[in-house]
Amino acid sequence: MACRVVGLALSTIVAVGSLGPDLAAQCSRWQRIEPSAPTPTQWFTAVAYGGGRFLVTDGQELFTSADGWQWDEVVCTMSPGECMIARRIEAAVWNGSEFIAIGNSGLDRVYRISGDRLEIAGDCPGTWYRALAFNGSSYVAVGDYSTATSPDAGSWEQRWNPEVVCSCVSEIVRLSSVTWAGSRWIAVGDVSCAGVILSGSDSATWHLQLVASADLRSVASDGARTVIVGGASMVSSDGVSWDAITDLPAGMLTVEWTGALFLAVGVGGAIFASEDGVSWDQVGTTNGCVESLAAGGETVIAVGQQTMSRFDPTHGWRDLV
Repeated sequence: MACRVVGLALSTIVAVGSLGPDLAAQCSRWQRIEPSAPTPTQWFTAVAYGGGRFLVTDGQELFTSADGWQWDEVVCTMSPGECMIARRIEAAVWNGSEFIAIGNSGLDRVYRISGDRLEIAGDCPGTWYRALAFNGSSYVAVGDYSTATSPDAGSWEQRWNPEVVCSCVSEIVRLSSVTWAGSRWIAVGDVSCAGVILSGSDSATWHLQLVASADLRSVASDGARTVIVGGASMVSSDGVSWDAITDLPAGMLTVEWTGALFLAVGVGGAIFASEDGVSWDQVGTTNGCVESLAAGGETVIAVGQQTMSRFDPTHGWRDLV
């Protein structure tokens, strides 16, 4: 990519539409704007796109937007106890007709969000689920203590979470991200002595790989190539053999496939883009800690701790929070 974007203030990025190579070629600067909502005091934990709208969660509150500028809060019409079961909503996905979100507490609750309607889908056995993925026919949730699967987001079955021996002590893997890579599920996480990659075609049987001295934070796939980022970054075309990505520095926090590009954000706010997952260019920087990315049409949204940012070809990257 011939063009570099500098001074990008990306804490939260909103992407809408099909992002193409123009994303890295806009050379647009970040500009501060005042968001309609949410407020800058919130810690945004997840962002997803589907049905023409973005969904952002700050834990116990949900916001939707059609354009990434104007935000509406999703109002819970259930009883207060049902609305506030989850201490913190960690992940959300679009299933083709509605958003599904999962929280973590003593009872991990799964929600359905459609328009301004919020209702309970079911309860997921286990605790502290951090990531959720959908492949068109089934869901997989992963977290600190287990994996879980569901055909309908309502009934969940707790699956295996492996243990790894580090310094003579058996540790349960902390999983932080999961994706469907076209023919298999891939989840990543870490223990104290290594990064962990789990892969499996049916979400019930997992193959474990260890990456020495590297915590793995996030995984994304375009169906042909899968990218993992964290203490080390790597790419694979089969989900089994992995090659190091030399263009990305250590300490990347999150990666997402936008529909046309991979986007990755690292410690210090550096933003990188790649069309193939192999060759990467820095396209900006941010002053925030980005935890989640989503794209829809030609808009991208990034969120994290007290941070939200937005991109489109007309306005470039702009700081929302």
